[in-house]
Amino acid sequence: MTQHDIELRPYGPTAGREHPTGPAKRPKTLTVDLHNHMRTPESDALVKPHLPQDFHPSVGVASDLTKQVNKKQSEDREIPFTDINVRLEQMDKSLLDVSALSCSPQQFFYMVDKNLCAESAEIINDNIAATTKTNPKRLVGL
Repeated sequence: MTQHDIELRPYGPTAGREHPTGPAKRPKTLTVDLHNHMRTPESDALVKPHLPQDFHPSVGVASDLTKQVNKKQSEDREIPFTDINVRLEQMDKSLLDVSALSCSPQQFFYMVDKNLCAESAEIINDNIAATTKTNPKRLVGL
């Protein structure tokens, strides 16, 4: 196995860049984050009864470490993935002007009946559209 001179941190702040604390200088340009997921609980409620009890999209191919990291991320990101006010606060702290919201990969329910999948997708898309309308200068939907 290859040896590295930096600590492997599978979750949390990366070792590849600085993570300053305290006030940051605002950039002069518009700062856009194009990779933001939003989870729609109503979609989960619709589809979950049709999935195996222990279903999780990434479990089938995941190592034990990946499963642990995914569990921790799910716990840590539940509120920011579903509460737009928390998301906006995080954007302010990160000096982000605009965030593009897309469906959470945990809600790619391709394995269910096509009509159920279409209904789920519509619920998710409608939620993203409604959320972006609450703050159209800061949120866009993908």
